[in-house]
Amino acid sequence: MVCDSKLSADRFPELLQAEFVGDSLFKTLEELYGCVVHRAKRCVEAAEILEEDVAELLGIPMFAPILLMTGLAFDAELLPVEAMTAYVREGVMFKNIIAAGEPTVRPQRKACPRTHTPRDEPC
Repeated sequence: MVCDSKLSADRFPELLQAEFVGDSLFKTLEELYGCVVHRAKRCVEAAEILEEDVAELLGIPMFAPILLMTGLAFDAELLPVEAMTAYVREGVMFKNIIAAGEPTVRPQRKACPRTHTPRDEPC
C-alpha cells in the first residue's frame, strides 16, 4: 500500500521531522499537536494504477488493478485535518480503525410525510 497524506504545514509545523508515535499519523497528531481525529470519510473504488512512481513502489506493472482509497479526516470541530489518497495492490489486507466519542450534534431524521415509490419525487 502507498498512501499520500496532505496536511496543513501551518497547523502542523515540523511534522516532516517528527518521529511517528506508534507508527500512526493520527496518534502523532494527537501526541505532538493535541489534534484528535474525530471523524474520517473514506471512498474505496476499483481502479488501475496510472502513476509510474506508485507502480514501482507497489512492485506492479502499469495499468494493474488496484483499490484506490481517497478521503478526508476531521477534528472535533469538523475542521479538515488530512486529505489522503492510498493505492492498495492485490493481495494486501489492511485494517483501518478510527475510534471517536459520540458526535456533538446528532443528525436529525425527518419522517416521510407520505408513502411513495422510488419513481416519485422525494419528500
